Amino acid sequence: MKRLLLITVFLLGASSFGWAGTCPSTATTLATYETAGFSCNVGPILFSDFGYSSSATGGAVAPTNATVLVAPYQVGDEWGLQFSGGWVAGSGQTQSADISYKISCIGGCSILDAVLDVGGGVIGTGTATVNETSTTPPVINLSTNGNTVVSASSSFPGTHAVDPSDLIASAGGAAGIGHISSVINLFSVPEPASLVLVGTALLAAGLLLRRMSGLS
Repeated sequence: MKRLLLITVFLLGASSFGWAGTCPSTATTLATYETAGFSCNVGPILFSDFGYSSSATGGAVAPTNATVLVAPYQVGDEWGLQFSGGWVAGSGQTQSADISYKISCIGGCSILDAVLDVGGGVIGTGTATVNETSTTPPVINLSTNGNTVVSASSSFPGTHAVDPSDLIASAGGAAGIGHISSVINLFSVPEPASLVLVGTALLAAGLLLRRMSGLS
């Protein structure tokens, strides 16, 4: 009985955090996430296939995947990642970057909406925008523009997988500054998703116990 309890606890943990493992709890470079074959989960959502590209003009310095930091983020039943970097453009400068990845809901749960939160600002003629899109249904099309923190959200019928892409752009114009300091992507999963994970673990424990009983 003690062995069964230990096995059940192990399976519950594995099922709750995903066989790929949880995303690093502290801020980690995007380069780590871009490693071939890397995947991790935040709550019931599995993240994989990360990509990043960036460019700059007019003397601006584009952040690389070694300087952009990634950290898990959760608000209630919304799960996701925060990307932090210095996408800054002064007068006569521009910056652009694209962050892409794939997500899927562990255990067959459904993703119901996407939320985009952006931290940044503009001075004078500066501009700073983030556009989030996806190519697989449902199509996400979110846009933020303005000072300090701005947010946008999109709801859709439940889906198991999405492939978001965040296009970050900043420009200083003739006499200004535009900057984006953080991009937060959140995805809503209803609370029963956690119950699905627990049920999956209990089912696996039952099957394992049956197999062990047959061997003894």
